[in-house]
Amino acid sequence: MNTDGNTGANTLRVDGELIGRTAEHRYTGRAIVQTALRITTWTSRRNWTGSFRYDRFRHEHDVVNANTILANDIDSAISTCEWQSAAVSGSR
Repeated sequence: MNTDGNTGANTLRVDGELIGRTAEHRYTGRAIVQTALRITTWTSRRNWTGSFRYDRFRHEHDVVNANTILANDIDSAISTCEWQSAAVSGSR
């Protein structure tokens, strides 16, 4: 968690990458998850991105690849009930 100065915001970011390779194939997967809570405006943001890449090495200078990227971005207002529930859960 990160709180910068007196902004009243908490943020969390988690990312990772996994690569598998053989002589002819390489598979790469990446994921990023971010969440932020701004107390001053009672809003939250939840983002995630996932990507997958495939590379096929046919010859020394001949590579074929394919990429896929999926993303989600959610902004929402937090109700008082959700805020109180989050505060109680976080205090344990």
